[in-house]
Amino acid sequence: ASTHNTIKGNIFDITQKEYGTIVGYAHADSIPAGDQGVFLSKKSHNNSVTANTIKTNAEWPVLIDYDSVQNNVTNNSLQGKKYFGDKAVKNESKALIQNNYLYPIKCSAKNVDGQVGGKITLVAYMSSRTKDVSNVTATFRLGDTTVGKSKITDGKATISYTIPTYWRAANYDIIVVMGGTNFQNSTARATATITKNQTKTVITANKVLGTPGSTVQMNATVKDNLGNNMNGKVDFILNGTKLATKTLTDGKVSHSYKIPANSPITTIPLVIKYYGNDQFAESNISTILGVQNTVVASVYYSNATIGSPITFKAKFTQNGKALTSGKVAVKINGLTIGTTNIVNGIATYNYVVPVGYSVFQKHVVQFVYGGTDTLTSARAEREFDVYPMKTVIQLNKTTAKVGQNITMKVRITNESLTHNAVSGKVALKIKGVTVKDANGNPIVAVPQKGIVTIKIPITKSLIGKNTITVTYSGNNRLTGARVDFKDILVVTG
Repeated sequence: ASTHNTIKGNIFDITQKEYGTIVGYAHADSIPAGDQGVFLSKKSHNNSVTANTIKTNAEWPVLIDYDSVQNNVTNNSLQGKKYFGDKAVKNESKALIQNNYLYPIKCSAKNVDGQVGGKITLVAYMSSRTKDVSNVTATFRLGDTTVGKSKITDGKATISYTIPTYWRAANYDIIVVMGGTNFQNSTARATATITKNQTKTVITANKVLGTPGSTVQMNATVKDNLGNNMNGKVDFILNGTKLATKTLTDGKVSHSYKIPANSPITTIPLVIKYYGNDQFAESNISTILGVQNTVVASVYYSNATIGSPITFKAKFTQNGKALTSGKVAVKINGLTIGTTNIVNGIATYNYVVPVGYSVFQKHVVQFVYGGTDTLTSARAEREFDVYPMKTVIQLNKTTAKVGQNITMKVRITNESLTHNAVSGKVALKIKGVTVKDANGNPIVAVPQKGIVTIKIPITKSLIGKNTITVTYSGNNRLTGARVDFKDILVVTG
């Protein structure tokens, strides 16, 4: 018995000959004669027979008898008189028999270069001791991706593959496995070096503005040309000096910087640089850090009558000196009504108070200065007063006879006759006596589109010329008023 042996890498080419007279066994342990390449007997165990080439015209290139256990016969080229490969092993003891073949394969693969999104051709070479390799197949794998299969032509297998656009630039293993009926399974390896044209990246960042001694935030976003957020490192470089290197988070990055208290009022070059990587191109953006003087604004008091012109004024200074120029937005009650320019520190805006304004509401004018790279923005606001329009009462002269019922029409409007009253109360007196209804109640009417209609019964007491007094209570746009219309009603018997 022989144990724990490795039979490896041998070439056995055995042709059976006439041995002549065979002498009988000398003792019980004698080895029986035979022409097998390998013969395990007499309780031989734990042996390995691998990577050998055994050719014989005997029936079995390898024979393992019934009491030889735990032996392995793998990856050998086996050819016998009748059988080859795994079938060429006479296995009487359940030994491990696998991957034995008739024809060995010698293979190699070729390194290749390519680009993401481009096409590459994978090539492998193969040779064997037989020319008929029609049933040999080469399976190509690139990294973890099985690319496809190819037959062997003129000792070569090829396959084309387009590198997906989402792959990263890297070195990928090319693994080619060749095999077929009666052929050895053989593997070749090579390397595919895949590069990628770097994707363009774009940085966006605004000017950074602040006053001496203040802390400002330098913010930037970095995206690729498809709008995807980038990761990686970003440098903040102020006037040629790197302030910090920060890491992007979801395409955003920020750096806090305290402007020296003794910094002059000026603009300083600021560059924000994205490092990039093998996939994405580096990029940078140039902007500024503006060190600003503080602008102070104040609004002068103003007032006007509804429907009349009003002039708003505001004062702008920096370091106690009047601003010489600048554009200002003017807002009333939060809504922009226009823009104006600063002249010698004063911004002036002329406006007409709309007739829709109410004297009972709060009205605020606001001046907003946007600032510059070296001057802060500023805003100031102030309430302004609006007064009701002066009321005009109109009543036409009327003649009547005793016993008639007449209708008096009173018009309530403003001085320019452009705004008719739609609210407030109107009462009439004739000869100092309040006009009443049939139930004896004073008649109080509300203007409709500026008109009040009151019916008056004509009695004998009204014969002659009568003075009618019209009283209007006023509303949120018109003043209250009282007018005596002398001899406006003439009554005859």
